[in-house]
Amino acid sequence: MSEIQAARDAAKPLDKRQGELSAEDLNMDMHDPDFRAPDFPKRKKFNQILASSLEINAEHVDAVLCSHGHSDHVGNLNLFPKAIIAVGRDISCGEQFRNPRLLPSDKAIGACLLRLSNETITIKYITTPGHTGGCCSLIIEGALRFDFKKYDKFAFVGDLWDEKDDESFYKSLSENPEQSVLSRSYILNTVKPDLIFPGHGPPFAPQKQY
Repeated sequence: MSEIQAARDAAKPLDKRQGELSAEDLNMDMHDPDFRAPDFPKRKKFNQILASSLEINAEHVDAVLCSHGHSDHVGNLNLFPKAIIAVGRDISCGEQFRNPRLLPSDKAIGACLLRLSNETITIKYITTPGHTGGCCSLIIEGALRFDFKKYDKFAFVGDLWDEKDDESFYKSLSENPEQSVLSRSYILNTVKPDLIFPGHGPPFAPQKQY
């Protein structure tokens, strides 16, 4: 994608703290016993799965974007050694850390932290706080097909929506329920996606306006 190098160039050096574990030791998905060892003896198996399902290799993945850092959403990020890695507002490029110029207390909604594009699609990684203070959503614009239908805009929102019909409980899962309401309103009324991909359910076409 044409703007990936620009994102790498914008990265700032990461200050390594004494005694800090490397990403190789931390980013493990403990749900899969094959990947419990820090040195990942099953890395080859993982690449075989990628190759058979998506016809790609992990080293060819340009960016891995995670809505937030909860353990049911993030794991094994070190399997993508050459990718830009984003977890919420934290964005790293190898051993470099990109400063999004947002304070931890900043509650901005819709701030674009990363933009990637090619000749057919544009990907925007935007702030949508609420479920956690650092939550982000992935907006994909471009003529794409999903489930044999053509759409122009997708929103991958993490746990901003737990599932389609979560009205009765989503606020109880939010660190800041008021921000969740505002972020959901922003997605519905400003982004206006054709499909929303929630954190724990199938995609749905949004209808209700906030």
